Order: sequence, then C-alpha cells, then structure tokens
Amino acid sequence: MSELGIEKVVVELNSFRQRTAMIKEEIAKVSRALNERAGQLNDLVNKSLGQLKEQLGGTTLSGYLSLQGRYQSGDMN
Repeated sequence: MSELGIEKVVVELNSFRQRTAMIKEEIAKVSRALNERAGQLNDLVNKSLGQLKEQLGGTTLSGYLSLQGRYQSGDMN
C-alpha cells in the first residue's frame, strides 16, 4: 500500500473515531434525560397511587364503590 493510501486510511479512521465519540456522547445525554423523565413519571405515579389509596379509604370494595358513586354523581373528575 502506498504512503498516500495509508495516510487516507488513517484520516478516515480518525474521522470515524471522532464520529463514534460524538455518538456516544449523544447517547449518554439521551440516557440521562430518559432516566430523569422516568424518575419524574415514577414520582407522579406514586403520588397518584397515594391519592387513590386515600380516596378508596379502608376496605377496598366499599372504598371502590364509594369512589365509583362519587365519580358517577360528578363529585370528582
């Protein structure tokens, strides 16, 4: 292989390494953003579950029936 050919391969390899590093950096950013959003959604679900448990009250069946009645009568959205 000629020296010019080797130089071209080295340039291409370096360019590939740079692109790969940039892609890895973008993947890390997206991963962090997804993890943050997942945490927010988890907090929201836990809060909503806690509120639902409070609304249901003591026994599940009686609490559910009470909640269903309140919903159907328009007392809650």
